[in-house]
Amino acid sequence: MQDRNAGSEHALTFAELAQLVHDFKGPLSLVALETQVLQAQLDDGAHIEMVDSIARVLLNINYIDRMVHDLIDSCALDTGHFKLHRVPTELRSLVESVARRMAALRDHDRIVVEAHQRVTLAIDALRIERVIANLVHNALAYSPEDTRVVVGLESGKGVARVSVRDTGPGISHEELAYVFDEYRRASTGFTHDGSGLGLFVSKQIVEAHGGRIGVDSMPGLGSEFYFELPLP
Repeated sequence: MQDRNAGSEHALTFAELAQLVHDFKGPLSLVALETQVLQAQLDDGAHIEMVDSIARVLLNINYIDRMVHDLIDSCALDTGHFKLHRVPTELRSLVESVARRMAALRDHDRIVVEAHQRVTLAIDALRIERVIANLVHNALAYSPEDTRVVVGLESGKGVARVSVRDTGPGISHEELAYVFDEYRRASTGFTHDGSGLGLFVSKQIVEAHGGRIGVDSMPGLGSEFYFELPLP
């Protein structure tokens, strides 16, 4: 693969890429809005299969949106343009919102939220939301469809900890060493779609908040990805 940092007269500057992403997000947002309107119009109990299909379309639109933001953040990190926009955010509500939106009708029984504490932190809410969504997406994709994904939130010892646990195939000890590397994906699992940027960018986002991200995994038993953010 060509060095992504190699100079080229045709390489986009960060400003050009940002404008390109902005231009791309306009029609993507319109597609999402029109799809949501169509879903609401058909959600009358008489079009269950169609509403189910629309929910999956929206899930994939959100996935594309996350990949676009991961790409722009990756470039921002390379060029020194990465900045956080912190606002006081109630973390339990954020976790519940992400889980609710990601639970397409066919997956609504799979995602279980275990969050019993309310924790308010000054964070870049949109980026932390994307970290959670990346972890939940991976857990759903890399585990059997008849298993559950548990999203947890707890606080203690000076940190708030968000975890995403699955009972999928797990990750080998060798692969754990590079699971957060750029453009790397685990070889185990049931699907392999994606840019390979999600976990890498998630790590950068968490560390920019002064936190840490990690994973515990046992082949054949599943994985638990987690990140911790410092409490005020």
